[in-house]
Amino acid sequence: MQHVIRPRWGMGALRLGMTRPEVLRVVGEPDHIEEDDEAGAMRVGWHYDRFEFSLYFDEDCDDRVTLIITESASAQLGSAFPIGMRADEAVRALNEFGDLARDDEVSNESLDFYSLPDASVGLLFADGVCESVDIAAYKDEDGEYVWPEADRPA
Repeated sequence: MQHVIRPRWGMGALRLGMTRPEVLRVVGEPDHIEEDDEAGAMRVGWHYDRFEFSLYFDEDCDDRVTLIITESASAQLGSAFPIGMRADEAVRALNEFGDLARDDEVSNESLDFYSLPDASVGLLFADGVCESVDIAAYKDEDGEYVWPEADRPA
């Protein structure tokens, strides 16, 4: 499984907005599934431990993939491999995607969350080291999802 992150599109052959049957055709059955009733809407996580990523389907958007999280050291964003980087390294390495900014609402004493808002990408740091990268579905100014084209970008 390729872990090439394409902002606002997905990762490898996994596209934001995919349905469960589409995901099954691409990567097969998940290793385990979790359900969470988040603010009155069901969110289902499919975890692929063998590939080091998770996908999240949200009920409020026809059970499409709205979030992809990878913990793989082979995850590539642009020319950088952010897993294992320190925050200052990531800021320099990812500047082609805009300013990497700390999100104080999500961060706490032990975890720092940085985002690239223009790319809909987030990075989670524990003890100053990047542990995961997430690619979120983009919402427009009206709060509506804008799904990427089905064709994978070059």
